[in-house]
Amino acid sequence: MSRSRTAREHTWFRRSLSMLESFGMEDRLIAFTRSFLPEKKVGYWVNGRRMALEAGRRGRKAITCESTFRYLEIASRTT
Repeated sequence: MSRSRTAREHTWFRRSLSMLESFGMEDRLIAFTRSFLPEKKVGYWVNGRRMALEAGRRGRKAITCESTFRYLEIASRTT
């Protein structure tokens, strides 16, 4: 939805972006909870069913990498 100018300007999008920012850590990285990053046996990274940026998908490093990437992908379109 972040690709749509109308969606980016809507209040629910701004509230959602603020909520995602609440997962920030001290070093300016983001770490979502596991419920935000489901790891399904069948699915694709594009539609959010799998993590793909780090080999060990269940570790803290993988969660931080995936979370930060997804957040930056959304937030980069808002400026």
